[in-house]
Amino acid sequence: MVRAPGSHPPNIKNRSSKQLIPLTKMKSIFRSMSNEALANYKCDEARAEIHRREKKNIKKNIIK
Repeated sequence: MVRAPGSHPPNIKNRSSKQLIPLTKMKSIFRSMSNEALANYKCDEARAEIHRREKKNIKKNIIK
């Protein structure tokens, strides 16, 4: 497998977790979820977002 210069190697570890779900399917999933499940999902998403930002900040601090 030959990569184009400057391109990142594919991240195989995260590929399965980042499969795109069509928006219409997402809407039907959210409609079928209970309020509690929806709240838990949003909480998990927020926690993941904070984790990503912290990781990015750590990388920035190392570069400085």
